[in-house]
Amino acid sequence: METTQLHEGTTIIPRHTTDFSLVEQDKENIKPIPQGRSVRKLADTVQLDNTQLEQKLGLERQEFENRLDPINLESLDDPLEPYIEYLRWIRESFPSGNNNSELIQLLEKATHDFKDDEYYKNEIRYFKIWLEYINFSDTPREIYTYLFRKQIGCRLSLFYESYAGFMEGQHDFQRAKEIYEMGLKCKAVPVRKLERAYEMFKQRMEKTEEENDPECREKPAVVGLSNGDGTGLQSHSQKPSDSRPKFQVFTDDSSAQPSAFNQGEGRDSLDPIGNLRKENKVQSLPFKGQVIPQISSGPKVKARKFTVFQDKPALTYPVTETVAVPGKRTAKYDLNFELFFPKDAEPRTVYEVLAMMTKRVHKRRKSVSSVQETPTTKRVARGSMTPSASRRGSSFLIGSLNEDGDTTKLTQSPTLTFFSNQARKEILQMFNQPANTANTTTSSTNEEHAGASRLSDFVTETLTGNTIDTPQQHRKSEETESLLSSPFFDTPLRISLHKIVDPDDQTIKDQQSISHYPGYHNYDMEMNKLGTLQTMFKPGMPPIMGDKRSLLNFEGSLYCVTKELASGLYLCEKSTGEQYALKVRKEGSSWEFYVLSELARRSTSLLKSYGYYKYRDESYLILPYFKQGSIMQLVDSMKSVSIKMTESLAAYFAIQILRQVIQLHTASFVHCQIGPDSCMVSFEQTIKRRTLSYADISLTDYSRAMDLSLYSHGVGFQAKGTEDFLEILKEKEYWTYEPDYYGAAKIIHTLIFGNPLHVHKVASGILPDEMVNNNWSELWTELLDELLNPYRFSKDGIITEQLQKTTKRLENWMEFSSNPGSIVRMIDLL
Repeated sequence: METTQLHEGTTIIPRHTTDFSLVEQDKENIKPIPQGRSVRKLADTVQLDNTQLEQKLGLERQEFENRLDPINLESLDDPLEPYIEYLRWIRESFPSGNNNSELIQLLEKATHDFKDDEYYKNEIRYFKIWLEYINFSDTPREIYTYLFRKQIGCRLSLFYESYAGFMEGQHDFQRAKEIYEMGLKCKAVPVRKLERAYEMFKQRMEKTEEENDPECREKPAVVGLSNGDGTGLQSHSQKPSDSRPKFQVFTDDSSAQPSAFNQGEGRDSLDPIGNLRKENKVQSLPFKGQVIPQISSGPKVKARKFTVFQDKPALTYPVTETVAVPGKRTAKYDLNFELFFPKDAEPRTVYEVLAMMTKRVHKRRKSVSSVQETPTTKRVARGSMTPSASRRGSSFLIGSLNEDGDTTKLTQSPTLTFFSNQARKEILQMFNQPANTANTTTSSTNEEHAGASRLSDFVTETLTGNTIDTPQQHRKSEETESLLSSPFFDTPLRISLHKIVDPDDQTIKDQQSISHYPGYHNYDMEMNKLGTLQTMFKPGMPPIMGDKRSLLNFEGSLYCVTKELASGLYLCEKSTGEQYALKVRKEGSSWEFYVLSELARRSTSLLKSYGYYKYRDESYLILPYFKQGSIMQLVDSMKSVSIKMTESLAAYFAIQILRQVIQLHTASFVHCQIGPDSCMVSFEQTIKRRTLSYADISLTDYSRAMDLSLYSHGVGFQAKGTEDFLEILKEKEYWTYEPDYYGAAKIIHTLIFGNPLHVHKVASGILPDEMVNNNWSELWTELLDELLNPYRFSKDGIITEQLQKTTKRLENWMEFSSNPGSIVRMIDLL
């Protein structure tokens, strides 16, 4: 600005001042602020059109956002200054004050980022940011108690003045007095300023008490003048009004209320203002696709007063099932497999399904007495095959079929849509015809096999050893094998699979439905957030708090991503203060959510998920957060501080690991990735209870787990030649539980020796390269021997019972040879 000097010794005044007429027309839209506004900046703002103004503000906003980057803040002596300048810019750049949402977000970020910084807790500039934030809050008292709990501003007189002023405005004078006295007791600075405010408060209270005093309010209405004789006008007081209240107003007992600085237990975090006000906001929807109601010109149709609920059909026809058999082409069958494998009941045999379809379920003694003596019924009663139903303790009779007069009622079940009408009759005849004699012609036998071959593609061709009740029980074994060949069997129907399957085949995994599990959410939209998270967070970087780019909203719950724990795994904090691990994937992690949901159904103490959110491009799986990290990280941290692993602590960890492996296998799951890096630790329960909780260890990362209940009994998974557990397979070409045994051995070896497991072969089996210390119990050598040589203890290599016995022995050793208190104290050091 150009200036001129009048003469020597005088002050310099501006030559040109800003013409106030430039903002005259907009002054009604300018919101005043306590700091005042610069007329020149107002003029520069109002003279720009909307496009130019948005471009200018966008560039300036981006510059401030870059200054708030954590990397840039670390190099500053005063990291609070960029926040203050950013706040000042928002106030001055939006004269109408229509950017409260942006201002509130910045206030929340500024208050959050320095709430645990001891230097700024009692810094006056930082506390004034809190006061400005309180002006936008609907619950100021909650924020004041939070500040007192966090010791923010407690050494400043401004804290007590503002808090007491708020309570005085709420007519809670007793707590306002308590606040002033607390500030004087704490010697909040400046003390003189607080004392003057307290004196003024007491003066206001005295004046209020005088105005509320009944004696002070009763004044004469007319004052008369009396003469010497005592006659004249008399003084008449006002007629007292009826002071009885029309209704009783309930007031809380002030003595029962908590102190202004003691609001119960309080909260350690504050909800964002946006979350507190979300119930009062109308959700924004895109205009496209919305229907605008129109006034109808025709007769008005009376709307239904209530909605009639209609059940949706459980099945949509045709019912199909895709079957994948290794080595064969994947086929799609028009068959309802739910009839054979109902979700809420036991599996059914083919006999039971056929009996359900014909609706001719009778016990044998009732069917014999009720069937009329006709040539056809005599043949059925004399030689019909009545399959046993051992689960119900009764037998079923399948209705007969006649070529000319077929009276059997077949339901319109989708199960039979795979066959023609002729095939239906052949199926029933296979059960209703009498047993073939030794003179059965070759043509009839071939015809029977031809009918059976039509089902051989999807039904296992086998027959159980149950004896069929027929008159010809003494036939030769050769004839029995040829005549009793059938595509059906008495056990539940299973898809035909080879004994060895490819563990990387995703066909069966992709067929599992997860939409019915609790916590499942599916959105037909793109999230497009993973790229932003990968750019913001790198391994080893310090946490980034409060960045709006890392905010995620799941079903109304706000999560803030703060740190990368591993590739695709992030630490996030919920708006309520809880911390979780967030697994983000491009290709989706629906299989892992299926495994966790099934484990929650089949077991009670394994890893649980807190929600699965699937978008078109990404998926988000919310998991528990383990503060101590993995077993490997825990052992490394103990080495760094020279803390030695004791046998009691190792046994405490080993018992938990073995328990989870046993529960996992009992639930028919194989983890396939057990190791020191996938076994996580959190001592929260033990530290909280001050006793051993046996809930500090948890197996994680079930992305490659196998659900054995989806396969036939005795199935094995093909060994690829790259897994580290192949040493314990001996000559076998497939595996089942061996990866988990070897993984548990790796964890226990890491606990004992502090380094990875390496093994070598000897004549008696497999041994670790390092031997257990002689001072430790022999249980450790026996445990490693069981895990590395399972076929020595079980013919099929399944040692669940053996591991249960070893776990019990470790528990007994812990009971008699360890001190739980010393283990808890050692955990405190970790």
